Amino acid sequence: MNETKKVKASEVKKQADALLENGGVGTRERFLQALPLLFSLNEAASSLKQFVKALEASADELSRQAAGYAEEHVTALDTPLAEARDGVRNGTVEIDGTTYRLTVSPDKIKRLDGGSLTQAFLKGLPEGWTNSKFVLVEGAFKGVGAEEMARHGLRRETKREWSVAA
Repeated sequence: MNETKKVKASEVKKQADALLENGGVGTRERFLQALPLLFSLNEAASSLKQFVKALEASADELSRQAAGYAEEHVTALDTPLAEARDGVRNGTVEIDGTTYRLTVSPDKIKRLDGGSLTQAFLKGLPEGWTNSKFVLVEGAFKGVGAEEMARHGLRRETKREWSVAA
């Protein structure tokens, strides 16, 4: 069984950059170096994405709570919330020489039940609340050649992906 050892993201990036800057993957030896490094880079990126999501979640919750406090306590802001334009209110507070602005405005429209805005749901809304959206039907291109696609301003590039065989 292949056991991957944990490596710092910065070290993995240095190794990858060194490989790329010194001729890239042009020999079998470098090819054999590149594959494990590729997976280490992907693992590091995935780990960092999870950490970023955790940071964003904490920031979102702090923002929500601080905004709630500022709305409930009129003395929290130096410049209290006041209407700036239709449905938008602003207020500011200065802390250690930095002025922070709170803007309270209507958010994006969402379903009451928390569900997604599916095509079926949108079809049931009053006329004028939705519009048609064109998307490519990938299955329609089966058997369509590059020349035909090019006549319509389209192309399909070759996708190459590595995976670890079980």
